[in-house]
Formats: sequence, C-alpha cells, structure tokens
Amino acid sequence: MKPVGDNLKPKTTVRVTYGPTKRSLALITPPMAADWPMLGPDGNMGSKFGPDAPDKAVYVVGLADRALEGVDQHRVAHLFTVLNLIDERVSDFVFAHQKDVLGTRDLSPEAVRGKMSAAVKQRYDGDTPLYKRMNVSVRCLDYNGNRRALPQLDCNRQPLGEGHEIKHEDLLMAAIQLDMFYSMTNVFGVKWAPVQLMLLRRRADQAPPTPADIWANVGVPQWATAEPPPAAPLPGSNAYAGMHVDGQHHFESSGFN
Repeated sequence: MKPVGDNLKPKTTVRVTYGPTKRSLALITPPMAADWPMLGPDGNMGSKFGPDAPDKAVYVVGLADRALEGVDQHRVAHLFTVLNLIDERVSDFVFAHQKDVLGTRDLSPEAVRGKMSAAVKQRYDGDTPLYKRMNVSVRCLDYNGNRRALPQLDCNRQPLGEGHEIKHEDLLMAAIQLDMFYSMTNVFGVKWAPVQLMLLRRRADQAPPTPADIWANVGVPQWATAEPPPAAPLPGSNAYAGMHVDGQHHFESSGFN
C-alpha cells in the first residue's frame, strides 16, 4: 500500500515485472509503420488533443500493422499476441485484487476485463476494420523539469536530428518498456513507453502498396472468359456480303439452277 495524506485512503501500487528476479518488461518490435507520431521537441503540445503546458506534453507514436513494404505481418501479429497475453495476466491479477485496485467486490472476470484499456486496439473506418496499433508515449520533461532525450536513429545508428523526426507511415523499429500500471474510476491498464526508435525507411521511399484483388475469392463464370461465338446475321441482311461468288458453279451448288 502506498502511504498518502491523513484525509485520503491508501492507494495500492501495482508493479508488473517478469520472472523470479522481477525484471522490467522490455522488448524490441519488428519493423512496423509509424502511425501519427508527434516526436518533435515539444511532443504533442499544442496539437488538437494535446496539452498547452510543457510539463504535460509527451512524445507519442503509434506502432501499427499497416500493409506497407517491409512490415512483416506475421511477426507483428506475434508481438500483438504477446501484448494481449500480458493484458490478460494483468486483468487476472486485478480481478483477484479488485477490492484494493478498483474498490469493487463482486465483478466477474469478464466485467473486470471490460474495464481494461487494451494495449493493442483495432482502428476502424466506420464499421470497417483498418489496422491494429499500439500506442507508446513518454513525457517530454523528466520529474526534475529537464527535457527528456528520446533517441531517434537511422539504420546506421546515427541521430536523425531536429526537424528530421520520424513521420507518419515511416517504417521503424522501437525499443519499448512497460512504463507503469494505472487505474482510475472506470478504467485500468498498462502503459508502454519508447526507449529508442530506429528509422528504417521513409514513407516517400517505399514502394506503393499492391492494390487488393477484391475478386480473388470469387469464382468467375467460365463462359464470361470464353471467346464469344460469331454473331448470327440479322434478319433481312445480306448473308453473302463479303463472299466471293464464282458465277454458275456457286448458284448450282446453292440450288438456284
């Protein structure tokens, strides 16, 4: 239990660790697509949904399985499976300790999981699924008010420099760590933070995506692709037009004697 002031209830602090030595959870992602990152010196400050105060600004980037050149969908799917398993373990723990964490007693495992903000979320266009992504973020200032360094490197491990930050739909890999567990009135979850980012390829240097064949799983009728038969002559048309008529022989063979 975390000690607080006399007028406040103690708050449970949950630490998410790995293995018997309680190591921090950290990993390096496979190549993924950057989804609407805000990685400039001021992070998301002044953006549409961002703060106006520097001490609340964060560096943020979405890591997505978008169908871009270089994104290995199988490896990304495996990463998302691992993240979902971590979410499940956290949800199971919260269910078993819901009185301390959520202040509830009788919620079912499904109801507890319904309060969890998943690390991996599906993005939609209306009702149409588009792609999956996870969000990673870290504050621009540390607890002492000093600007936090978030290294952004090229594939030769050289710093990108200010003004050359990773942009939307650039291809990147990210070193990330589980930053903290959080809980509020109706939601809880784990927050992942970036440690370093590596740019692999700019969006402008990628091959255009191959258009999807929406007819791939539809059987096309054979008669639609066969050569059409010659058209029959229309009534009243000259059926002999274009033919060579060699006089008597032709009319005899045609019964016009």
